[in-house]
Amino acid sequence: MKKFIYTLFVLIIAVTLAWGATNDTGNQEGFRAKVAPQITLSGGLDGGQRDAFILWQGDTESFYAGIDDSADSWILGLGSTMATTPLITIADAGTAAPTIKLTGNITNTEITTAANVLTVAECGKTIFLDDASGVGYATTLPVATTAGCDFTFKVHTAVGTTDYTVGTNGGDNIINGVVIEDGTAVPCVTEDDLEFDNAADAKGDWVSVIADGTSWYVTGITEAASSFTCSN
Repeated sequence: MKKFIYTLFVLIIAVTLAWGATNDTGNQEGFRAKVAPQITLSGGLDGGQRDAFILWQGDTESFYAGIDDSADSWILGLGSTMATTPLITIADAGTAAPTIKLTGNITNTEITTAANVLTVAECGKTIFLDDASGVGYATTLPVATTAGCDFTFKVHTAVGTTDYTVGTNGGDNIINGVVIEDGTAVPCVTEDDLEFDNAADAKGDWVSVIADGTSWYVTGITEAASSFTCSN
């Protein structure tokens, strides 16, 4: 994947150089590509929002790569219209680390064995909770200010003493949702901790959380009775 992305960027730069060498429109209704100390491909020269992208047209399929100006995102996608059928999206997360989404790609995963503090840069990750000693530990979510940031937590090794917990940053009571425990709905209302309860949790139990910019929303399924708790 890294080799593919590197090759893609080299190709984009080469095409932009060739295009910019013969196109310096400078007018406010079109695009601008210039070769100076840098390469600039811009669509909003008059201060308005315009997408700026390169389009590759084939006999049966077309591909594009460029900026979706209204969404503040860079997208590589299938088709000839910006933001349709995206394959790779790099979006402004409102932080120093943008979010990157690879559509249809292998899920980013991590097996943890001890207390873990997650960051916004890890959004989209599936976390396998694994403590071979049978003792659980705490995982801390980032602040919920990045809408669309999501995580999934799965029990990899069940614990006999001390729960696996997933908690909010700063102990904020901002987790809401429902988890199905042994066929029974367990409501979570303004909570700050999700707990896979020791001695009852099982390998494969899971919960997922997603942020809306202010709160986290949880769903999930656990196998046995008394295997899950949400608390504040």
